[in-house]
Amino acid sequence: MSDSTRKYTASELNLKDEFYDSILNRTKTSTIRLGDVFFPNQLLPLKFETKPEVIVKVRGVIYNKFLKDLNEADAITDGFTNLTDLKTALLQFYPNSNANTQFTILHFELDR
Repeated sequence: MSDSTRKYTASELNLKDEFYDSILNRTKTSTIRLGDVFFPNQLLPLKFETKPEVIVKVRGVIYNKFLKDLNEADAITDGFTNLTDLKTALLQFYPNSNANTQFTILHFELDR
């Protein structure tokens, strides 16, 4: 792991409104974040731009996954149709990323 890898703790996550429905209908059960993200709580609020907050349970966290190592399964659980769409979105969110950029994958389920 590089010393320049972004590291932080998240007690909540911000998401774009476009992901709200896919989280509620359970087609999006993960999110991919730049660097090493630590989640101190089992329950995690997801906050949106204009939609109501959603509480999810942390099911698992995968650290140190490189952009080049993401796969179709990662894309599907993140609510994308395919790996190309996922990588395109990640490069829009994190434009300075490259094949060796490290990400954290958070797997979650609705807390209902």
